Amino acid sequence: MAFPTAMNNAAEVSRLNELRQNFKAWFLEQIKSKWKIALLSLVAAWIVTTLTSDLSTHYFTKITLIATGRKTSNHAKATVIWLKTPRIAELRQKNFEILKSKGWIEWDGIFISNRDQPAELRLEGYFPRDQVLRFSHTRYSGEAKLEVNGKTTTLDLYSETPGPLTIPLEQYLSDQDRSVIRVFVSYFAAFMKHTLLLLFLGIVLHPIYRKLPYPQPSPIKFEIRKTPRGAIYLMALSIAILLLFMAAYYPGVMSFDAYQQYMEGVLFQFNDWHPPIMALLWSFINKIIPGAAGMFLLHLMMGIGSFYLLSRVALLREKKLYFLPLFTIFLPIVSCMISNIIKDVSSALSLLFAFSLWYFSVSVGKLTRPKLLFILVILFYGSSVRLNALPAAVPLLFLIMKNFTSTRKAVLSTLFIAMLFHASNDFLTYRLLNARRTYPIQPVISHNLMGIYRITGKNYFPSSYLKKDHLDSLMMRYSPKSYDPTTFVKDRYMTRDAGVISELKDAWVSAILHEPGAYLIHRWILFKSFLKDVAYITMHVSHPEPNSLPQRPHPLKQETSLGKLNYGVIFWLYDHARFVYRGITYLIAILVLLAISVYRKSAAAIALNVSSFFYFVPYFFFAPAANYRYVYWCMLAGITSIFVMWFETRRHVDPSREDDLLLML
Repeated sequence: MAFPTAMNNAAEVSRLNELRQNFKAWFLEQIKSKWKIALLSLVAAWIVTTLTSDLSTHYFTKITLIATGRKTSNHAKATVIWLKTPRIAELRQKNFEILKSKGWIEWDGIFISNRDQPAELRLEGYFPRDQVLRFSHTRYSGEAKLEVNGKTTTLDLYSETPGPLTIPLEQYLSDQDRSVIRVFVSYFAAFMKHTLLLLFLGIVLHPIYRKLPYPQPSPIKFEIRKTPRGAIYLMALSIAILLLFMAAYYPGVMSFDAYQQYMEGVLFQFNDWHPPIMALLWSFINKIIPGAAGMFLLHLMMGIGSFYLLSRVALLREKKLYFLPLFTIFLPIVSCMISNIIKDVSSALSLLFAFSLWYFSVSVGKLTRPKLLFILVILFYGSSVRLNALPAAVPLLFLIMKNFTSTRKAVLSTLFIAMLFHASNDFLTYRLLNARRTYPIQPVISHNLMGIYRITGKNYFPSSYLKKDHLDSLMMRYSPKSYDPTTFVKDRYMTRDAGVISELKDAWVSAILHEPGAYLIHRWILFKSFLKDVAYITMHVSHPEPNSLPQRPHPLKQETSLGKLNYGVIFWLYDHARFVYRGITYLIAILVLLAISVYRKSAAAIALNVSSFFYFVPYFFFAPAANYRYVYWCMLAGITSIFVMWFETRRHVDPSREDDLLLML
């Protein structure tokens, strides 16, 4: 009876060995097929973790802030204390201990003491060395006592002129309290989290990615037998232009808007007054090249890179003046903004770079799926960094999608990707970055209601937003050509209360429905000014750096000799040929170039001009004032469309010459 049992045992062992061998073969096959995804996940996780993690040494710090309740001036209105940085959400996210007496309240993410003083606030945890404490100087502020690790300072926060008071935490810290272990633990935890997430996404999306069709042959593709020798000259010329502009404008020119976005990126605390995606990108770049220089160089390289790619196309088409697109950057209408670190420039250059990369790729027949994804990422950024840039990206998306499928499917794909861009930007802004809502539509709505009030005498403002006496005082400064005089004022009225904003929007809709004529007249007055006036062109040096910045960006504050030369030409044109900076010039150019491109049947040129038109038209409804930067993309798109039509112009050749025929479309 033992013999069958032994046979059964041997069969089971054999089956187990077979299963073991099958599993081993399957496992090795999975590793072999997925090793690229795993490697890319590890590299991407390392990059993301390094860019997003705070690698500075942290110090255990005990902070005690006492609102004493004492006025430091007979003119002080109260003894309120505002502690604006660090913000409450950041402290809670990092598990800081927060102890406060009932005299302290939490409002809009900050600490405020305005009653039951003296009142004590205690914060304990591991702060980075570059942490700052930011208070508010106001007419309503009094005395506060600050104690950090046993060192006490008395603060006088009263001031007739509102402003920030920034105290670096570094002056209170010693090396005895630092913790390096916590930095590595948090870094490793973040690295593992990002690795697993990217690995999961890679495994899920890889089958979908492999099913993407390859691009169809493009009508603008032409034969290339070897790399043109002139490409070396173009590369050398591009590097020379880069160095020249660096000598003229490094490390870049910053306005108040740029300082605000830079501060958001450094503190990693965002609001939606400016689209946070630029501040987010800046926070990453700032870890590699600190300050203004990183973003300036990115913009400059995108601009020069775009014109280099267009010049390469001209070279491959055997145009005698193939270097002409590269010299476009020296045009005053282009160079006047290239040094300014501002969202309009960031958006326009991103759209231009995405188009140029696509156009060059399809021209040489090398539009691969990885390159397509990279182009879409650039388009996503360019469409998200300005409010009216998404409509401008739609024609470019259609142009790209048309390379992959039929016209009908390309339209559907374009609409889907555009909606995905919008939803992704919204998710990034309010979910991932947790940006505070500031309702930047307020100035537009308020200015429209003020215009209707001026024309009809009817006040549609809800009293919860703006009272009648305050409105009348603002109307003394009202300008139909700009909302600045009644928006950025000392007696500000804007709010972040969602309920009040809802009432304001309802009142705005009601005013337009009841007074459509007055609304259109008001908008036409401003839009006409936007078309014909040149209220502002550019900045040649940066505004002074605000004291509230946690890190100094060190932007350009004194003109260089090259900068003076360039801006001399820019402002000479302003005095003698002002039309080159007017909005109406580019509106007319858009329509003329669109008609020509339709006649020439150039799909790329049509897309550029339609994109420009979609970018321009919304200004009728929300243009704040006449400003050249608002039409910067329209100018770049128009110039690029001219180059595209030049590239696609057939040469008159002898049909007997086969080599020339290969270069024809």
